[in-house]
Amino acid sequence: MLTRRSQALLGLTLAFGGLLLVPDCQPDPVADLPTLPALAREDVTRVEITSGQVNKVVIEGDWDQGYQVLQPYQAQADRMSLRPLLAAFDEPVTMDLRVDRGHLEDYLLDDSDGIVVELFAGATVPAISLVVGADVPGGSSFVRLKDSDEVYRAKIGGRARYEVEPTHWKNRLVTDWEGVQILGLALETPDFGVIAFERQPTGEVDSVGQPKLGQWGVLGRPDLIPDQRAMDATATSLAVLRASKAVSSDFDAGWDPPASRVTMMDVDGRSLQLEFGQLSVDGGAYVRRSGVEDVYLVSSADRALTLKGPMDFRNLSLLSFQREDVARIRLDDGQLPVVIEQDEQALWTTVEPAHVDTDVKQVIFVVNTLAQLRAHGIADGVTPAQAGLDRPSAVITVELAGAPAQVLEIGDSFLTDQGQRRFYVRVGGGQGVYTYDQYGVAKLLAGFGRGAL
Repeated sequence: MLTRRSQALLGLTLAFGGLLLVPDCQPDPVADLPTLPALAREDVTRVEITSGQVNKVVIEGDWDQGYQVLQPYQAQADRMSLRPLLAAFDEPVTMDLRVDRGHLEDYLLDDSDGIVVELFAGATVPAISLVVGADVPGGSSFVRLKDSDEVYRAKIGGRARYEVEPTHWKNRLVTDWEGVQILGLALETPDFGVIAFERQPTGEVDSVGQPKLGQWGVLGRPDLIPDQRAMDATATSLAVLRASKAVSSDFDAGWDPPASRVTMMDVDGRSLQLEFGQLSVDGGAYVRRSGVEDVYLVSSADRALTLKGPMDFRNLSLLSFQREDVARIRLDDGQLPVVIEQDEQALWTTVEPAHVDTDVKQVIFVVNTLAQLRAHGIADGVTPAQAGLDRPSAVITVELAGAPAQVLEIGDSFLTDQGQRRFYVRVGGGQGVYTYDQYGVAKLLAGFGRGAL
């Protein structure tokens, strides 16, 4: 027989059990989560981004031929800005979690705050359509499918990717010659006049059928052989020049005269011209391109490439060889010589002095560094004797299989005007005196088990 206390407890238990049978009015967070289909960027023909129902950006075109901004202005679209947006959907996007139903304003998904993103693939109906809301810690954002009030969490790149000024989508590539083979580069400045560099096809082609090009030379200066790596880097940087923003064409950045003028020509005979203004702002400089209305803000380092004089392009290469051709390396520094050999299995062993352990990682670093060794500068007016190179502090010899040895001589150290310690160096008995950083010298010597000079 149940007591009153027992009957009360039984009734309470039944009541709680009944509550468990009542359907939950909240959505199941993981049941039947929708998935946005994958859409390759090559298939996207139109992008629409609408904020607050009225502020719409419309972009049309294709990835290969390029896109155009049609609304709210008309201009070439910026491929680099579109790349991350389209990349977010090149794989299927499954919602991480169902968060809520309704209460859209709490997630910035209502009509006033939500950002409608629609991607089209040739049809009048979007292949992908969603509304982007607030971000969630961890890299996800609140989203909802258009015409739905269910709130999900998904990884679509973050709200900031879509919540930008309309001008964000305007092309900011000042030059877009990526992969183009440049034959000619002319720099004109008030200080140095015109310096023209050129190279010619060798008549051979590379593995992909592109013509191989010879070395850079300076027109009218056969005595000046420019540094090939520096020339390649300059041409490559100016061939693909990206701005942080574009300003009006009537913006005066100091064009009379400009800080520099640049002319480039490619293997097909096309040319482009740039002018860099005198004005600098917070590490930036202004540039304009012939035939383009806008003025662009780029890094001041880009302009610095165009302000060099002939002597700034002198060759800084010291040693050059293939790592696999090295038979042995040797250090002579007034102590016992150190000789390190590479055997047929590419294993490094110290053969002099005998019974000395070899730090293979250090040796590999030394060989890789020496294989493309470049000086930090040229010591104009300093003779080898004045640099201490008539009796070097250290000599590194690289013996090559089937080729003459390459030798680096290290002389005295000195302090630059900025208080940096550097060493005078030269290549195997040559007359040219170069400079090399003290830390670089220390790392080279460490490969032989020696301390810094």
